[in-house]
Amino acid sequence: MSGTRSRSAWFLSDHASRAPREGTIGYDASCTFCTSTARKLFPFLAPRGYDFAPLQSARVADAAGFNPAEIPEEIVLVTAGGEVYSGAEAIAQVARGIWWAWPFWAATRVPPLAAAAQAAYRAVSARRHCLGGGCRVRRERSRRGGWIVAGLLLVLFVALAVTRSVVAGDP
Repeated sequence: MSGTRSRSAWFLSDHASRAPREGTIGYDASCTFCTSTARKLFPFLAPRGYDFAPLQSARVADAAGFNPAEIPEEIVLVTAGGEVYSGAEAIAQVARGIWWAWPFWAATRVPPLAAAAQAAYRAVSARRHCLGGGCRVRRERSRRGGWIVAGLLLVLFVALAVTRSVVAGDP
């Protein structure tokens, strides 16, 4: 396979020469859903100082402090300052620097909403291989995905409502 790059290697190889201003987002390169999501978000987040690299890469594993043979089940954000976040907290930290996504970060500072965001993230993460189209689960069992989406929308709605009332100064 000399000269052949994996479909996700371009995130790492094309941008490894420069240090990201904000951080590196590690994603599971063996997951179609994760790779597809990273490719869609890269053009939006790269100008904001974020780079993407596979969790399977030594660069991410070394920076985050895990064995590349035993990658985590969640995305990992390694900030330029060396801080490591994973799962919903990684998403919240990225959202913190985006004006319209900032309310998600603020909502995750409220413990019940942080727990709900992490639970929703873990539910999606546990089914990420099915979301990418590689799942062999029968169709009638896969319809549960609608509840996940509904739950995520509910968490987002509550988070925005709480954030709006906090910003407005309502009790």
